[in-house]
Amino acid sequence: MPAMPGHSERSIDLQQRLAAFMNEHIYPNEATFRRQVASGDRMLRVFEAMCARVKSRVAFGKALAEQGTVRADIAESRMEIEQARLLTLKAAHLMDTVGNKEARGEVAMIKVVVPRMALRVLDRAIQAHGGAGVSDAFGLASAWAHARTIRLADGPDEVHRDAIAKLELHKSS
Repeated sequence: MPAMPGHSERSIDLQQRLAAFMNEHIYPNEATFRRQVASGDRMLRVFEAMCARVKSRVAFGKALAEQGTVRADIAESRMEIEQARLLTLKAAHLMDTVGNKEARGEVAMIKVVVPRMALRVLDRAIQAHGGAGVSDAFGLASAWAHARTIRLADGPDEVHRDAIAKLELHKSS
């Protein structure tokens, strides 16, 4: 599994341990978790493409990258990508330090957070690309459809949120 850019060998190992845990304990199908982890990597590439596009497109006499709302979209996208990546690494760290059972909540959180992030980042990238964003030229529309399918394939968010809530309520009793 490729490492997320900017991460050490230790974080690569943690990602691999998380993948092994997910394959063994949560997902009967190994490919399901791999799609979730790969989504974060794909969103980094989408984010980079969005940044490049807004630097090159001009509207109202200046580059889109100079528009306040576009900058806000870039900031939101980067923050959401990082949050999803850090939650994934936290889950891997918990599995490594306190065990798989204790990481159940974070694993369930990943199943909600990562697909949501992917859809929001893709939506912003499509917007930044304008009409070309929904064409086949950049592949963003098909990537959005794929991300939406993955969100359904891993089970409804309501099921994962319910599992998270039960774990949290159990902690507080």
